[in-house]
Amino acid sequence: MKVTGDANVFVLQQINTNVFANPQHIADNLHLLADYLKEKSPNYLFAAPLATLDGQLLVQAEGSFFRLSPFVAGSKTVDYLTKTSQAYEAARQFGKFTFLLRELDVNQLKYTLPNFHDLSLRISQFKQALAKAPQQRKVEAEYAIQQVQQHFTIADLYEQISKDKLIPLRVIHHDTKINNVLFDDGDNSLGIIDLDTIMPGYFISDVGDMMRTYLAEANEEEQDMDKIDIRPNFFSAIYAGYISHMGAA
Repeated sequence: MKVTGDANVFVLQQINTNVFANPQHIADNLHLLADYLKEKSPNYLFAAPLATLDGQLLVQAEGSFFRLSPFVAGSKTVDYLTKTSQAYEAARQFGKFTFLLRELDVNQLKYTLPNFHDLSLRISQFKQALAKAPQQRKVEAEYAIQQVQQHFTIADLYEQISKDKLIPLRVIHHDTKINNVLFDDGDNSLGIIDLDTIMPGYFISDVGDMMRTYLAEANEEEQDMDKIDIRPNFFSAIYAGYISHMGAA
C-alpha cells in the first residue's frame, strides 16, 4: 500500500505469515544486508525497510507483521518484457546485487523459505503426487509427466553441485521475475525489490528464474502452451546482462 506522509511517500506492507513463517528472519537478513551495503557500496539503491525509533524493521500489531519502506520516486515496474534491453537491464541488476555482496559471509543469512529452490525436494514431491494422482488425471497429463521424468538427471547434477561445492554459495535473490525490478521512464534499471526471498543460494537459481519468466512472451501464468515460445535474443540479453557484473565474481 502506498502511503503519504507530510513530505515523503512510503510503501506499507504486511508480511504474509502463511508463506513466511518467521518474518523476523526476513528483517534480520535485510538489516544485515543494508548495513553491509551502506558501508561497502553506499551509492547502491537498496530499498530496505525503514527502522522504527527502537531500530526494528518490523512492527507487530494484532498478530500481524508490518513494515514501511521508502517509495522510490521516478520508478516503475513492468509485467511483460517487450524489449531485449529490459531483459539485459534486469539481469544486470540482479547480477550487480550478488556481485556487490560477494565478500559477505553468506552463512550469516537466514533461510526465510527453507528448501525454496531445492530441486531434489521438488522431484520427490512430484513423485509423491504422481503416485497418488487418479489414473484419468495421469492420462490427461501424460505428455507433461514424461517431460519431467526425462529430466530427472538434472536433480542429480544439482546434488553434485551442492555436495562437491562446484559453484560458490552466494547471496541470491531467488525471485527474479521482471516486476521485481525498478525501472526509470527510459527503461534503465534502478534496483531490485521484493527482498523477502534473499537467502544463500546458487546463481543458477536467479538466472534460471529469469529464463523461466523472460524467454517466453506469455506471462508465467499462461495455460495455453501454443503461446509459450522461446525468444533466443532474450536469452542472449539475460546472459550479457548478468555476466556484465558476475563475470568478475
